[in-house]
Amino acid sequence: IRSSGRSSVGQGAWIGAPIVIDGQVFAIISLVALQSADFTTRHVERLEQFASHASLALDNAHLYQQMKRRLDEQSMLNQAAQSISSALDLQNLLLLISQTFSRFFESDDLAVVLCDSEAEIVGETLQVTNGQFQRMRSPRLDVGLVECIIQNRRGLVFRERAELLNCARTFQVTI
Repeated sequence: IRSSGRSSVGQGAWIGAPIVIDGQVFAIISLVALQSADFTTRHVERLEQFASHASLALDNAHLYQQMKRRLDEQSMLNQAAQSISSALDLQNLLLLISQTFSRFFESDDLAVVLCDSEAEIVGETLQVTNGQFQRMRSPRLDVGLVECIIQNRRGLVFRERAELLNCARTFQVTI
């Protein structure tokens, strides 16, 4: 932990106690008495009790924010599901999905690679980029990723560009 280099204590007294959340020190609460004060262990115990209450309040606020975010996400997904179920035309459906996913996942593009998992055949790619819809032949990288998803029956994620580039090298594709 780095210090700002400034001390709150001049000629007076100082006491402090940790605010602990999930076993980690989240903050330190401290008191400074510039006048000559005699802080005792009882003061420290009270400050520790207060810090304990503060940690519960902060933890509850954090849990509330998480729950609120999840409810907002669920509400957005429900709205999207209603919109999607009312769309009848494939292009409009993909545009709707793209708009919803770009808000929900903060993404820029949406691609749907059509496939027949039983026959393990990859068809065309339907892509929405910047609100523009296009159909195209599936690039080899998409085919490789789809094959991997079909075989494993699980989603894939690339957290870093290096992971995606490594995968592209595997399928001998330039990105």
